[in-house]
Amino acid sequence: MVDKATHFSWLVFFSVSRHDFAQNLQKQATSRIPKIQVSFDATHDYEEYCAALTQFLIPGGSKCEESECYKRFVKNLNFQTWLRPVFETSHYVVLKQLAAQFLMLFGYYCDVEDTWKPEEISKQIRKIVETTSPSYNGKLLILKDQTVRAQCVFLCVWRLVQNKESDGPLLAPKTSYRNVFLEFKKLVNQHYPPLNVSSDVYVFRELDHLVKMGILKADESTNVTNTSFRKVWLHINDKIVEDSISKLQLPRVVSDFFMTILK
Repeated sequence: MVDKATHFSWLVFFSVSRHDFAQNLQKQATSRIPKIQVSFDATHDYEEYCAALTQFLIPGGSKCEESECYKRFVKNLNFQTWLRPVFETSHYVVLKQLAAQFLMLFGYYCDVEDTWKPEEISKQIRKIVETTSPSYNGKLLILKDQTVRAQCVFLCVWRLVQNKESDGPLLAPKTSYRNVFLEFKKLVNQHYPPLNVSSDVYVFRELDHLVKMGILKADESTNVTNTSFRKVWLHINDKIVEDSISKLQLPRVVSDFFMTILK
């Protein structure tokens, strides 16, 4: 194939579940492969996300539609006011988990409707949302297949948003491109010089790439004329990221740098 490519043009599509196939090819072949990755990320808005949860809880044509008691319970969940952080970090599979636990919650309270206190329901909802975490996240496979530098840039974002207050009760915590660069420089200067970069442009490019791959989200506002001030945040549940650090093939000193925040 390599020999023929010198005389004829080839157009080859690799359709794989992982992106590390290039590591198994000869060096001659890898030099001819464009460094392009495609990530398919379903797009939906918050209203669609809320509507999906309603559909999971009250399927069309089901007996649930006939139960005024149950419909009142679903309405009292008032999930439009607290679901946005879940929307910003999780897929529809998490909605199914939430719906299943809400059904169990309804089963617990259905025989004692007179004891349905809003404070108690809200407390149970918070517990459910905090403990609901998907056991599988396809975005982690994408993260594992990135370069060490890209993984470190991603983890710098994760490190910065830990214990950081968000701009509002319904928004995920965010940081800026500039702060990510400074955190990355702290890592390379103090712990792992081989990853050093001469300019913030290289870190900004990694951030743009991670946004395109769907594992980070960034402010798309046209008002942000200076890239340094562009806001970026996680598109993966932070608890899942925390559990995945030890599974990434990072140098020990790098892993220790990010794990220190957990101690």
